[in-house]
Amino acid sequence: MKKQDADGKYQGLVSLDAESGKAEDMAAPRFLQISQAVWMPDMKGFLVAGVTEDSSQLNQIWHVAYPFGPGGKARRITNDLNDYRELSLTADGKTIVTLNTDRQTNIWLVPELDTKRASEITATNYDGAEGLTWTAGGELVYASRGGENFDLWKIAPDGARRQMTSGAGNNTQPAVSPDGSRIAFVSNRSGAPHIWLMDADGGNVSQLTNGTDDGSPNWSPDGKTILYRSYVRGNPAVFSIASSPGGVPVQLTDKISGRPQFSPDGQKILTTWRPEALAVQKLSIISAAGGAPETIFNFTSSLFRWAERGQAILFVNNLKDNGVNIWRQPLDPNTTPVPVTDWKDQRIYWFDISPDGKTLACARGESLSDVVLISDNPNQK
Repeated sequence: MKKQDADGKYQGLVSLDAESGKAEDMAAPRFLQISQAVWMPDMKGFLVAGVTEDSSQLNQIWHVAYPFGPGGKARRITNDLNDYRELSLTADGKTIVTLNTDRQTNIWLVPELDTKRASEITATNYDGAEGLTWTAGGELVYASRGGENFDLWKIAPDGARRQMTSGAGNNTQPAVSPDGSRIAFVSNRSGAPHIWLMDADGGNVSQLTNGTDDGSPNWSPDGKTILYRSYVRGNPAVFSIASSPGGVPVQLTDKISGRPQFSPDGQKILTTWRPEALAVQKLSIISAAGGAPETIFNFTSSLFRWAERGQAILFVNNLKDNGVNIWRQPLDPNTTPVPVTDWKDQRIYWFDISPDGKTLACARGESLSDVVLISDNPNQK
């Protein structure tokens, strides 16, 4: 069950009495995400594959005693760098069959938007999957995972790399200010995801927002304002805040929306839009002052960028080719989008286009899965 409190969104197991309808919450820990929960054969507990604050974005396996109650206990079974998504148990409950999913990504450059000239510039895996962005000087700032957490790195045109964050929670979704002096990013170092700022050299780190599950920062062209997504009553909405200390958040949308981006002239915002929970999410353009969409496109995407000085949109088309390529959409919603890249395999998990509009940077890769047996049965091999 999805829940929300002052610390943000989380998920929990709840038991419902069939006669009274009374709900009872499970014991700790606080799960940020639950991928699967299955009953133990004796009905005295559950196995849960889930993400906690301690396991960052990795699903680990827990045993949760039942009944929940004050005396209920939760015990972590796995404590490694695997990501366990699916669970099954043998009849005696002594062997767990699970699926370990490993998402491998690296950064590619596409000069002149020509796939035939594309080249891979990193080879450490997990590079760019949780964010990458260009600087005005031709460098890339990106998120890369080392151990359980993601940290921010910078790579220069000559291939030299430098780590920007370390030992402070999960750090993702970087956005560089127009003048290149500061970086906005998402971090849970204070306990929940918020927007943080730091200087371009990694110093002078400060927290900017304090909402519920803040994410997707984006700078205005003049560098004075930052757009971001935060949750209100369980749904995401678009907010703006001054990039200087002490700014007050302003809610710009009252419908389900997120991943906002200022147009190059600062007058419009490109964002996802869903008028109600069961409606199909679509890409839309709203005024920089907020409000209802001025333009709604007849497709959906979670990865998109303004292009050609605001005259077109680049986006990853999950419906057409499962996120393998980037497509171009003119601002006329009645015009059919066309593919820009021509890859045949690997998904695109993040992308950005250089300030001069000539080079794409893409985090490309794939998810690999292996079946894993975890057993306390001495006869199990």
